[in-house]
Amino acid sequence: MKIGEEIINQYLDALREKIVCEETDHGAIISLPFYITGGHSVEVTVREKQHGYLLFTDESQTIGDLFLSGLATGGRTGAIIRKVVGEHEIQIDEETSEIKAVGQMSQAGDILHNMILAAVKIGGLEILKRANLYPVPKIVRQVRRILKEEKVQYHSNYMVPGKESPKIRVDIFSQNGVDRVIQTMDRERDFGTYIDAWAFRLHDMKMANKKLHILAVYNPDNADWYPLSHLIEGRADKVAPAQDDQLRRAILDPNY
Repeated sequence: MKIGEEIINQYLDALREKIVCEETDHGAIISLPFYITGGHSVEVTVREKQHGYLLFTDESQTIGDLFLSGLATGGRTGAIIRKVVGEHEIQIDEETSEIKAVGQMSQAGDILHNMILAAVKIGGLEILKRANLYPVPKIVRQVRRILKEEKVQYHSNYMVPGKESPKIRVDIFSQNGVDRVIQTMDRERDFGTYIDAWAFRLHDMKMANKKLHILAVYNPDNADWYPLSHLIEGRADKVAPAQDDQLRRAILDPNY
């Protein structure tokens, strides 16, 4: 056997070992060793339809994870997502944000491959955000400035393990005497869904590391924060407004 053929066979064997497939009553759930936003693997659900057709769907995970990372999925980002989906001959449900495709078993390999490519490309938009090709939110810049002024070492866009979620991306992580997460809480749209998701994530991180200290920073000018603040206050160790004096005290003194 030629060396190229042998390498391809070895790769396909290794790939097969890393794929997890769960058979269901009407199809299967396929977890693949490719990763998107938040450290989640690409997962495709397949359901049998009438006349021998199959429905492939990501169950809204790809775009949903992008949204929960803090990146708005409309406007410029939405246009990029629609372009990626179109390039790979699959569809997007504008109401549910599902990426999906329908085909017969003879097309299943190509459809699954296209679903993987689209999911990985869309998940990569969050990486562009971290590379500052998307603007850094004002409150995040404010936190970073204070940390730099006070000479506190930190990591931006750090992956913190949760108990249920393998990795949760946070705005700031530091180890200045204690493992500490600083997470900002602000967005213009779908604020309720965003806060619900972060309430779960904060709890999940604390369950994985009881000693983890979490500081949540909110925008005092965002009126949507106040009726929902209790969801975060019950899970963060400290909640502070994005006002320099109070924020600086909360950053420097975890017991403040």
